[in-house]
Amino acid sequence: FFYLVLTASSSFLSQATFEVPFLRSPPRAMQALFGGSVDFLHAGGWLVTALAHPITLALFTAAALTVPGAIATEIERGTIDFVLSRPIRRSSYLLAVATASLILVTAANLAALLAALLARQTISGVNDLSISGLLRVVFGSWTLFAAVSLVAVLISANASLRSRAVGLCVGFVVLSFLINVAALMLDQLYALRHLSL
Repeated sequence: FFYLVLTASSSFLSQATFEVPFLRSPPRAMQALFGGSVDFLHAGGWLVTALAHPITLALFTAAALTVPGAIATEIERGTIDFVLSRPIRRSSYLLAVATASLILVTAANLAALLAALLARQTISGVNDLSISGLLRVVFGSWTLFAAVSLVAVLISANASLRSRAVGLCVGFVVLSFLINVAALMLDQLYALRHLSL
């Protein structure tokens, strides 16, 4: 998906100019949806657009929530009693689930990084994307979804049903996103931005 977005951006980057008012000053709602800044005239802006796209957010959220749901599934099926009857501490079990979840989040972010690096080498206009900027953006994304994953582990460990755990985790992600958008869109709510991951 990253490669697709950056491929689409190449024709845009070669033809776009600052004379278009929409590009010079996008609507505030669009800026809020993309995390506070929108730049369609540089490859870095398209990278941010790819990261803030709903498809990307859904994929990264799925990667962050897939493994933690296993805890609630074990509780729901009653197999957690068997798992914890072994000589394993609960903290070790939770640490193993958290580690597996972080590995999946890392794999998703590495796939995005590799696609962006491939696009940087093969697509004209994207080759001016700096490696340091790319690494910084991907590390920021990894940090965000690692935090989401760890919150999901905590929610799942306290939920007795998998559907409830997944629903609460998705609700947490959506609420966090909406708080961020509202805080960036409305000056009266700007202080709420600290409540959002």
